[in-house]
Amino acid sequence: MILELVGSRVVAPHLGSSTFVWTSLIGTVLGALSLGYYLGGHYADRSPSYKKLGWILFAGALSILLTTLSKDIVALLVGRSLRDLRFASIITSLILFGPTSILLGMVSPYCIRLAIKDLDHSGATVGNLYAISTAGSILGTFLGGFWLISLLGTTLILYTLSIVLLFLSIIAAKTAVAIPSVVILTLIGHLSLSHSQNRWKNIVDLDTEYQRVWVVTASEGQRAVRLLATGPDGYQSGMFLDTGEPTNGYLSAFATAINGFPQRQDILAIGGAGIILPRRLAEQHPESSIHVVELDPGMTGVARNFFGLTDLPNLAVDHLDGRIFLNTTTKMFDVIILDAFAGSISIPFHLITEEALKEVARLLKPNGVVLQNVIGTLEGHGSTVTQMIARTFQQAFSYVAIYPIDPKRAPSEVQNIAFVASHQPIPQLKGLANRWKFAAVDHFQPLTDDFAPLDYHMLAVYQARQH
Repeated sequence: MILELVGSRVVAPHLGSSTFVWTSLIGTVLGALSLGYYLGGHYADRSPSYKKLGWILFAGALSILLTTLSKDIVALLVGRSLRDLRFASIITSLILFGPTSILLGMVSPYCIRLAIKDLDHSGATVGNLYAISTAGSILGTFLGGFWLISLLGTTLILYTLSIVLLFLSIIAAKTAVAIPSVVILTLIGHLSLSHSQNRWKNIVDLDTEYQRVWVVTASEGQRAVRLLATGPDGYQSGMFLDTGEPTNGYLSAFATAINGFPQRQDILAIGGAGIILPRRLAEQHPESSIHVVELDPGMTGVARNFFGLTDLPNLAVDHLDGRIFLNTTTKMFDVIILDAFAGSISIPFHLITEEALKEVARLLKPNGVVLQNVIGTLEGHGSTVTQMIARTFQQAFSYVAIYPIDPKRAPSEVQNIAFVASHQPIPQLKGLANRWKFAAVDHFQPLTDDFAPLDYHMLAVYQARQH
């Protein structure tokens, strides 16, 4: 179970964390375990011994080590070679986690065969082993999800799993695997030390409670920039190190638009990441009160350590799911910024449904404005998501306007798209100059809590982005 949880972190930076990725990972692991159970049962009937069990465990440890060393290369190559996210995630899961899952699946039937000494008590023996196995799975799930991922990170957890299997193999096979195990343990120790020393250079690779995060220090022209990425399709936050200004075009456009609003006393931002825009607004407008709702406390730590976030009297950060905040708060806002993403380019479905947007509308002051960041296309096959979101906004607000952030891009190209909504007519906004009008979106079904097929329709956006 720890391996499966960590697997999602291995794949996410290159393929995202959509339903398709989780489906592929879970299906691959279950299929490989089934094959392992079959092979382990047949292998166990051929003169079983603890020495052979030790070699199975040793092979599992070696397989995890190979996965650790090749994970980023495999995921990157497969992700770039296959346009269909479903196939890419299946192939990546098969290569990285299939062999290990088969070997680990072989362990259970082999242990059962070794443990059965008396057929009269075979049922109890099998029941005890399954109970121990299930308890271990439960323990591994809670340890991995609650503590290990955020404490150790992806790579060190995989090294730890390999070490545990090596020690178990030595216990089972004794001297048969001792020498190769010592060699591998020495290699793992060297690699772990190198990983710890290198992670704080130009590329920071770390894990929070909710996601894997990369922070990169690079250059844009003659200026140094710092970028934050949680997925394969670009970066989620970026700032120029000399001024602290955002590098993201849509953040600059949002800032310009907000600076032109006559009313901006109370500002709400759902989704923080590097918290670059809220921090800039708090610094530039000390009379304003900015409230940020960010699910991941680890992401706020990244913002403090790498993106200049400091304690400001008019900036508050709540670590809470955005939908829960919308459902429970009673405070009204002049400006509401919706910029939460699941992975790289997909909005969490429960934050973009008709029910969610009606909660946003409830919290918006009569003359207030909502700014929603969407990644998609305005025309072509990939525009379905954009038009479904437009239809959903129409269900919640009297006035909706759509602006491509980069009007020089072709309408069929993927880019950031600003949705602006209000209870009043929307004036011309500074920074958002080219309003886009869809011919008609009435025939699209609004996104709802019951029906929100975002992941399915986002496949076309992923494919368009690869061109």
